[in-house]
Parts: sequence; structure tokens; C-alpha cells
Amino acid sequence: MSANCLDRLVCVESSTTLRELPSGWPRHACCGRGGAAVSECWAAAVALAAEDPPADLRAAIAEELVALWSDLGEAMRRAGRSWSVECDGLVVRIVMLSRLSGTTSWEWIPELLLASGVYQGILRSADLTFTQPCPSRDELAARSTASQSAPRDRRYATPRRG
Repeated sequence: MSANCLDRLVCVESSTTLRELPSGWPRHACCGRGGAAVSECWAAAVALAAEDPPADLRAAIAEELVALWSDLGEAMRRAGRSWSVECDGLVVRIVMLSRLSGTTSWEWIPELLLASGVYQGILRSADLTFTQPCPSRDELAARSTASQSAPRDRRYATPRRG
């Protein structure tokens, strides 16, 4: 028995299988290629992280906040533009990091969160100061149409300007 693929969770010390992954769990492309090492599954992501790392901790937090707001927008879409436990968890992280580093500018926030007032409501509830978003409804609608054709991962996207 080997620990070469994510098809099985393996106890490395004893080389015994702990359990099979459920059939619906995603499998990485490296799995099933005749024994690619597990570390190869995330090697590309590790290399990408090293390409343009944030300058300091504050920049890293700012980048993570952009990703968390985007994740919150996606979580709300999955919940039918409603609220879910996943949304609660993301808001906890957003508020904790915002209190440490400051709020994320509205240009980085998904349109759904701006148009619905979620962004503003969360920051007000947390007593965090922020600049009120100023795009018109027409601008928000145009951005929403454009963002639906854009890639989902906005971690490295440029901010939208109003």
C-alpha cells in the first residue's frame, strides 16, 4: 500500500488505509495517473504562491479579504441569494481580519453584495468604517453582466472602478 495518490487516505507511519474517499469527493488530476506523488497535486499552487507574494502581512490580509468577500458572494449564490452557515463562517473571518487591517474598498466587492446591501450591513454591524459605494444601479447591472462571463476566482483580479 502506498501514499502516492489522494484516492485513499493513508496512515503514513503504518502504511495502512484509513478509509476510502466518498465517491462524490473531487479527485485531483494527478490522481489515477499510475502513482503520481501527492505533493505533485499541489505543486502548481505552491509555485503560483511564490510568483508574486504580498509585500507584508498587511498586504496579505488585504488580498485574503478580497478573496473572502468574493467567496461570500459565491456562497450566497449557492444558497439562492440567501444566507447559509457557510456565509456566517466567511463573515466571521471577514470581520476579524477587517478589524486588524481595515475594510476592503467597495471596488473589490462582488456586485451582489453591493446591490443587496450585504457589504454595507456587515461593516455597519461590526462598527467598521468604510467608504459608501457610489455606483448607480445601471453601473451595478453592467458590472454584474460582465462579471458573469469573467472567471470565478478574483484573487488576482484588478479592482473595478466606479
